[in-house]
Amino acid sequence: MLLLLLLLLLLLYTSIPVFISQHPSVLWTTLALLLVPNVSAEELCPSGCSCFSTGFVKCTGHTITDIPVGLPVSTNLLLMSQTKMNVINEQKQLHIDGNKLANMSPDMLAGLIGLWDLDLKKNKLSNLPSNIFDGLTNLTCLNLGRNSLKTLPPNIFNALVQLRNLSINNNELESLESGMFDSLVNLEELKIHHNQISSFPPQVFWSLTKLIRLTLSSNRLQIIPEESFYHMPKLTQLTLYSNPLLSLPDQLMGFMPEMTDFYLYATNLTTVPGNLFANMSGLVALNLHHNEHLKDLPSDLFCCLPNLYNSDVSALKTVGAIRVQKRAQKRPLKLRYGI
Repeated sequence: MLLLLLLLLLLLYTSIPVFISQHPSVLWTTLALLLVPNVSAEELCPSGCSCFSTGFVKCTGHTITDIPVGLPVSTNLLLMSQTKMNVINEQKQLHIDGNKLANMSPDMLAGLIGLWDLDLKKNKLSNLPSNIFDGLTNLTCLNLGRNSLKTLPPNIFNALVQLRNLSINNNELESLESGMFDSLVNLEELKIHHNQISSFPPQVFWSLTKLIRLTLSSNRLQIIPEESFYHMPKLTQLTLYSNPLLSLPDQLMGFMPEMTDFYLYATNLTTVPGNLFANMSGLVALNLHHNEHLKDLPSDLFCCLPNLYNSDVSALKTVGAIRVQKRAQKRPLKLRYGI
């Protein structure tokens, strides 16, 4: 095929000599494009790399000193060998989001000791090597959201002792492994919403003493283990909505004086424990709406929430079949409940 194209170009060159003599670069540009392996007109390959129609990209040579810029959008596997990446340790941010990466080799991120921001969201990742993040001891932000992850190795985050933000939302996770967050002692935000999680170990969050925001909404949780949210005194936001929850344990929440936003709507709960908010004296926004099966709330459920209402009301109000005691309060708070 290549020989026929070359013969055709030579024929054109002899038949239209005036045009070619005036534009000699046309021939050589065309030949250069033909000699680039498996590259379309819309996506050229970075220098030093070979790009294939299957999405495989191989980069080699001592001229390569960093991860190539301008990889084809169809790239799903990047292999780099015999390169001279002499500035890789200085890499601070690496965003490979919005591609079609399906696999990552265990050493793909090796040497990136200075990296603090890694974005891998919106790819096709279904699994990750257990040591993929080893050595990234300075990483503070990791986004694995919007992939196809079904499981995560229990030790995958062990090296990430400086991590502040972790997003693994919008995947296909079915459970959380015991001890998987134990090393994340500096974590402040953990996003696990929009997965298929039906269960998690009782103490899986206990090491997250600096956590500020935790999103567990839109999963498949029917029950939550006792004392699941203990040892998180800095937590300000917790979302559990859009889970098919059937009940909550009496001992669920630890001491949370800084909790301001709690979202518990769209569940299958019929009631909640009377002490559910006892450790949330700073609660400001409480969402209990769209709980179609919620018919009975303890009369003293809101007794310890001084910031809950914005008007002086001291009466019983019935919404559907729910009876809620209102108390006179000083500061405004949004409360949504009922069906």
